[in-house]
Amino acid sequence: MPLKGQGAIGTYSPYGRYWQKLRLRVFLRDSYQCQICNQICVGRHRFDDRAPECDHIIPIHKLPPDRIYEIENLQTLCRSCHKQKSVEDSSKGASTHLLWLPEPK
Repeated sequence: MPLKGQGAIGTYSPYGRYWQKLRLRVFLRDSYQCQICNQICVGRHRFDDRAPECDHIIPIHKLPPDRIYEIENLQTLCRSCHKQKSVEDSSKGASTHLLWLPEPK
């Protein structure tokens, strides 16, 4: 039995079940296509640069808590583009290390 916080492949995730379902909706909406480089995200391992990641277009630190889960603010990025965007966001003051994401009320 997976521990609380473990994802489908057994990796720890600070995000809850709601987030996991929402990110899948984003991947399906975007057809698993990175919204920056337009490559199809085919990686399955979380360390694969071609793996899909769900990104907040407007960084979380700029959003009120009730807007964190708005699907319009989410996009599919490949891990490589997501890393680059996170570096750029952090240089603008965004936090790139979120300890946990609160569930919506």
